[in-house]
Amino acid sequence: MAPSGYTSAFHKNCSIVKLQWAFGVTLWELMTLGQQPYADVDPFEMVTYLLHGYRMCQPVHCPNEL
Repeated sequence: MAPSGYTSAFHKNCSIVKLQWAFGVTLWELMTLGQQPYADVDPFEMVTYLLHGYRMCQPVHCPNEL
C-alpha cells in the first residue's frame, strides 16, 4: 500500500477527540511512571464508564499547571 493510502485510512478513522484522549492517557502514563491506566475497569465496560463521566484521577506528582 502506498504511504498516501495509510494517511487517508488514518484520517478516516481518527478524530481530534480521539487524538486528545490518547494524548491525555499518554501524559498520565508518563506522570505515573508507566502505571496501567484504567487498571480497575473491565475493558468490555470501558466505553460505558467513559460515557458516564468516569475519568482517571490526577497523578500524585503531577502539577496542576500540566
